[in-house]
Amino acid sequence: MSGPVAGPLASSREARKAASIAVFSEIRTPKLSSFQDSFSRISSARLDLIASLLTSTERSILALVARTRLCSGAHLERLFWQEGSPASRARQARRVLSQMAEWRILDRLPRQVGGRRAGSRGFVYCVGPTGARLIARERDTRPRRLDAPGDRYIAHILAATEQLVRLREADRTGALELIEVQSEPDCWRSFSGPFGARRVLKPDLFVRVGAGEYEDRWAVEIDMATEARGTLQAKCWRYVEHYRSGSEQRTHGTYPHVVWATTTERRAEQLSEMTERLPDEARRLFTVCRQDDLVALVASKARS
Repeated sequence: MSGPVAGPLASSREARKAASIAVFSEIRTPKLSSFQDSFSRISSARLDLIASLLTSTERSILALVARTRLCSGAHLERLFWQEGSPASRARQARRVLSQMAEWRILDRLPRQVGGRRAGSRGFVYCVGPTGARLIARERDTRPRRLDAPGDRYIAHILAATEQLVRLREADRTGALELIEVQSEPDCWRSFSGPFGARRVLKPDLFVRVGAGEYEDRWAVEIDMATEARGTLQAKCWRYVEHYRSGSEQRTHGTYPHVVWATTTERRAEQLSEMTERLPDEARRLFTVCRQDDLVALVASKARS
């Protein structure tokens, strides 16, 4: 079984508050400039101080946001706070995420999901400059500067994150056995296309689920009904190229199910019609469902 579990606090609120006095004035910058900040404003000493104050829960939150690229407050609350009443869970999430935003471990995007009525659960979080420095130091790499994302990008990434959250919730309740779920770019696959040309297949998610003594493997495409038919067809043919290359089969002995998870029943019908026009070899690779039905589809396949 998988899924994050909240850990104990590493320090008291008083200690964290006292330490913050020495830190905040040096790392605060206007929120609207968060994607253009200089990573050099945080000294190594202050980075050490912040790192020493992080709880295991906060470290897990940072790792998840780094992996998914964007998470809403609601996503993080559902994954990391399961105990207590809804009001208590919301309070705990709000306190921890506000602290992480204050320390610039996470940054909040200017626009909320669901408008002001969504409250703190509607904030969208990405890795902030302090978080990027912490990750880079741990991996011995340079921190990556982030560009401000557009609305379509945000909607698409949050839809993929929603599926990751639902899969972990299903694993927690025993509805399925989640072995692994990868987000972009960890789930991308490099392979050799025709004439040895290098190709890259870019699913939105890659999922492994226990199926008795075996496992089911899924490549998930999140469709927001914004892409033109030609773009979707090109993506289907990239899967066909990947399948014909045999690289996945040589490594893992099988090829994953490819599922298009889309927004509406009508869009699902359109995608099904498109995949039905592919050659037999290609058509067998694809399944289509609504995003709301993806977890149920994965779970039912594992039981069959």
